[in-house]
Amino acid sequence: MCCCLFERFVKKVLVRLGTRIAQVFLDDGPKSDLNEMNNTELKLSNEQNAPTFDRLVKYVRVRSGEGARFVEFDFAIGDPSLFVELVMPQGAFEHFCRKNEVIHMTTEQMQAVDAEMDKWRYGEDTLMAHNHNRATQ
Repeated sequence: MCCCLFERFVKKVLVRLGTRIAQVFLDDGPKSDLNEMNNTELKLSNEQNAPTFDRLVKYVRVRSGEGARFVEFDFAIGDPSLFVELVMPQGAFEHFCRKNEVIHMTTEQMQAVDAEMDKWRYGEDTLMAHNHNRATQ
């Protein structure tokens, strides 16, 4: 039931965004709901976008501890700094990674993402940024 609710949620969100990502999530699963959607909702044809989308690199960054019941991770397509935060059971995460042929972010990519997040959170030349920099040193 949880997986079905998750699939319905993903379909609804991704159809609204007008992307082909729904097919990545649902490639192995039942397609009845996806087939019922009309082409005007998807607004993209498979022929136009399949080659470019399939070639994009997909990144993950695991944030949860090893052995946790659920895997908390960041998922990015094309650019590691533009990601969504997801939570899945371990088995679903492993299937997700295999299906999407993900690459785990390197230490350098993670540091760059964290630095960019800090810049947005604290600013660059502000009192808050200076206090944060002192606290982390």
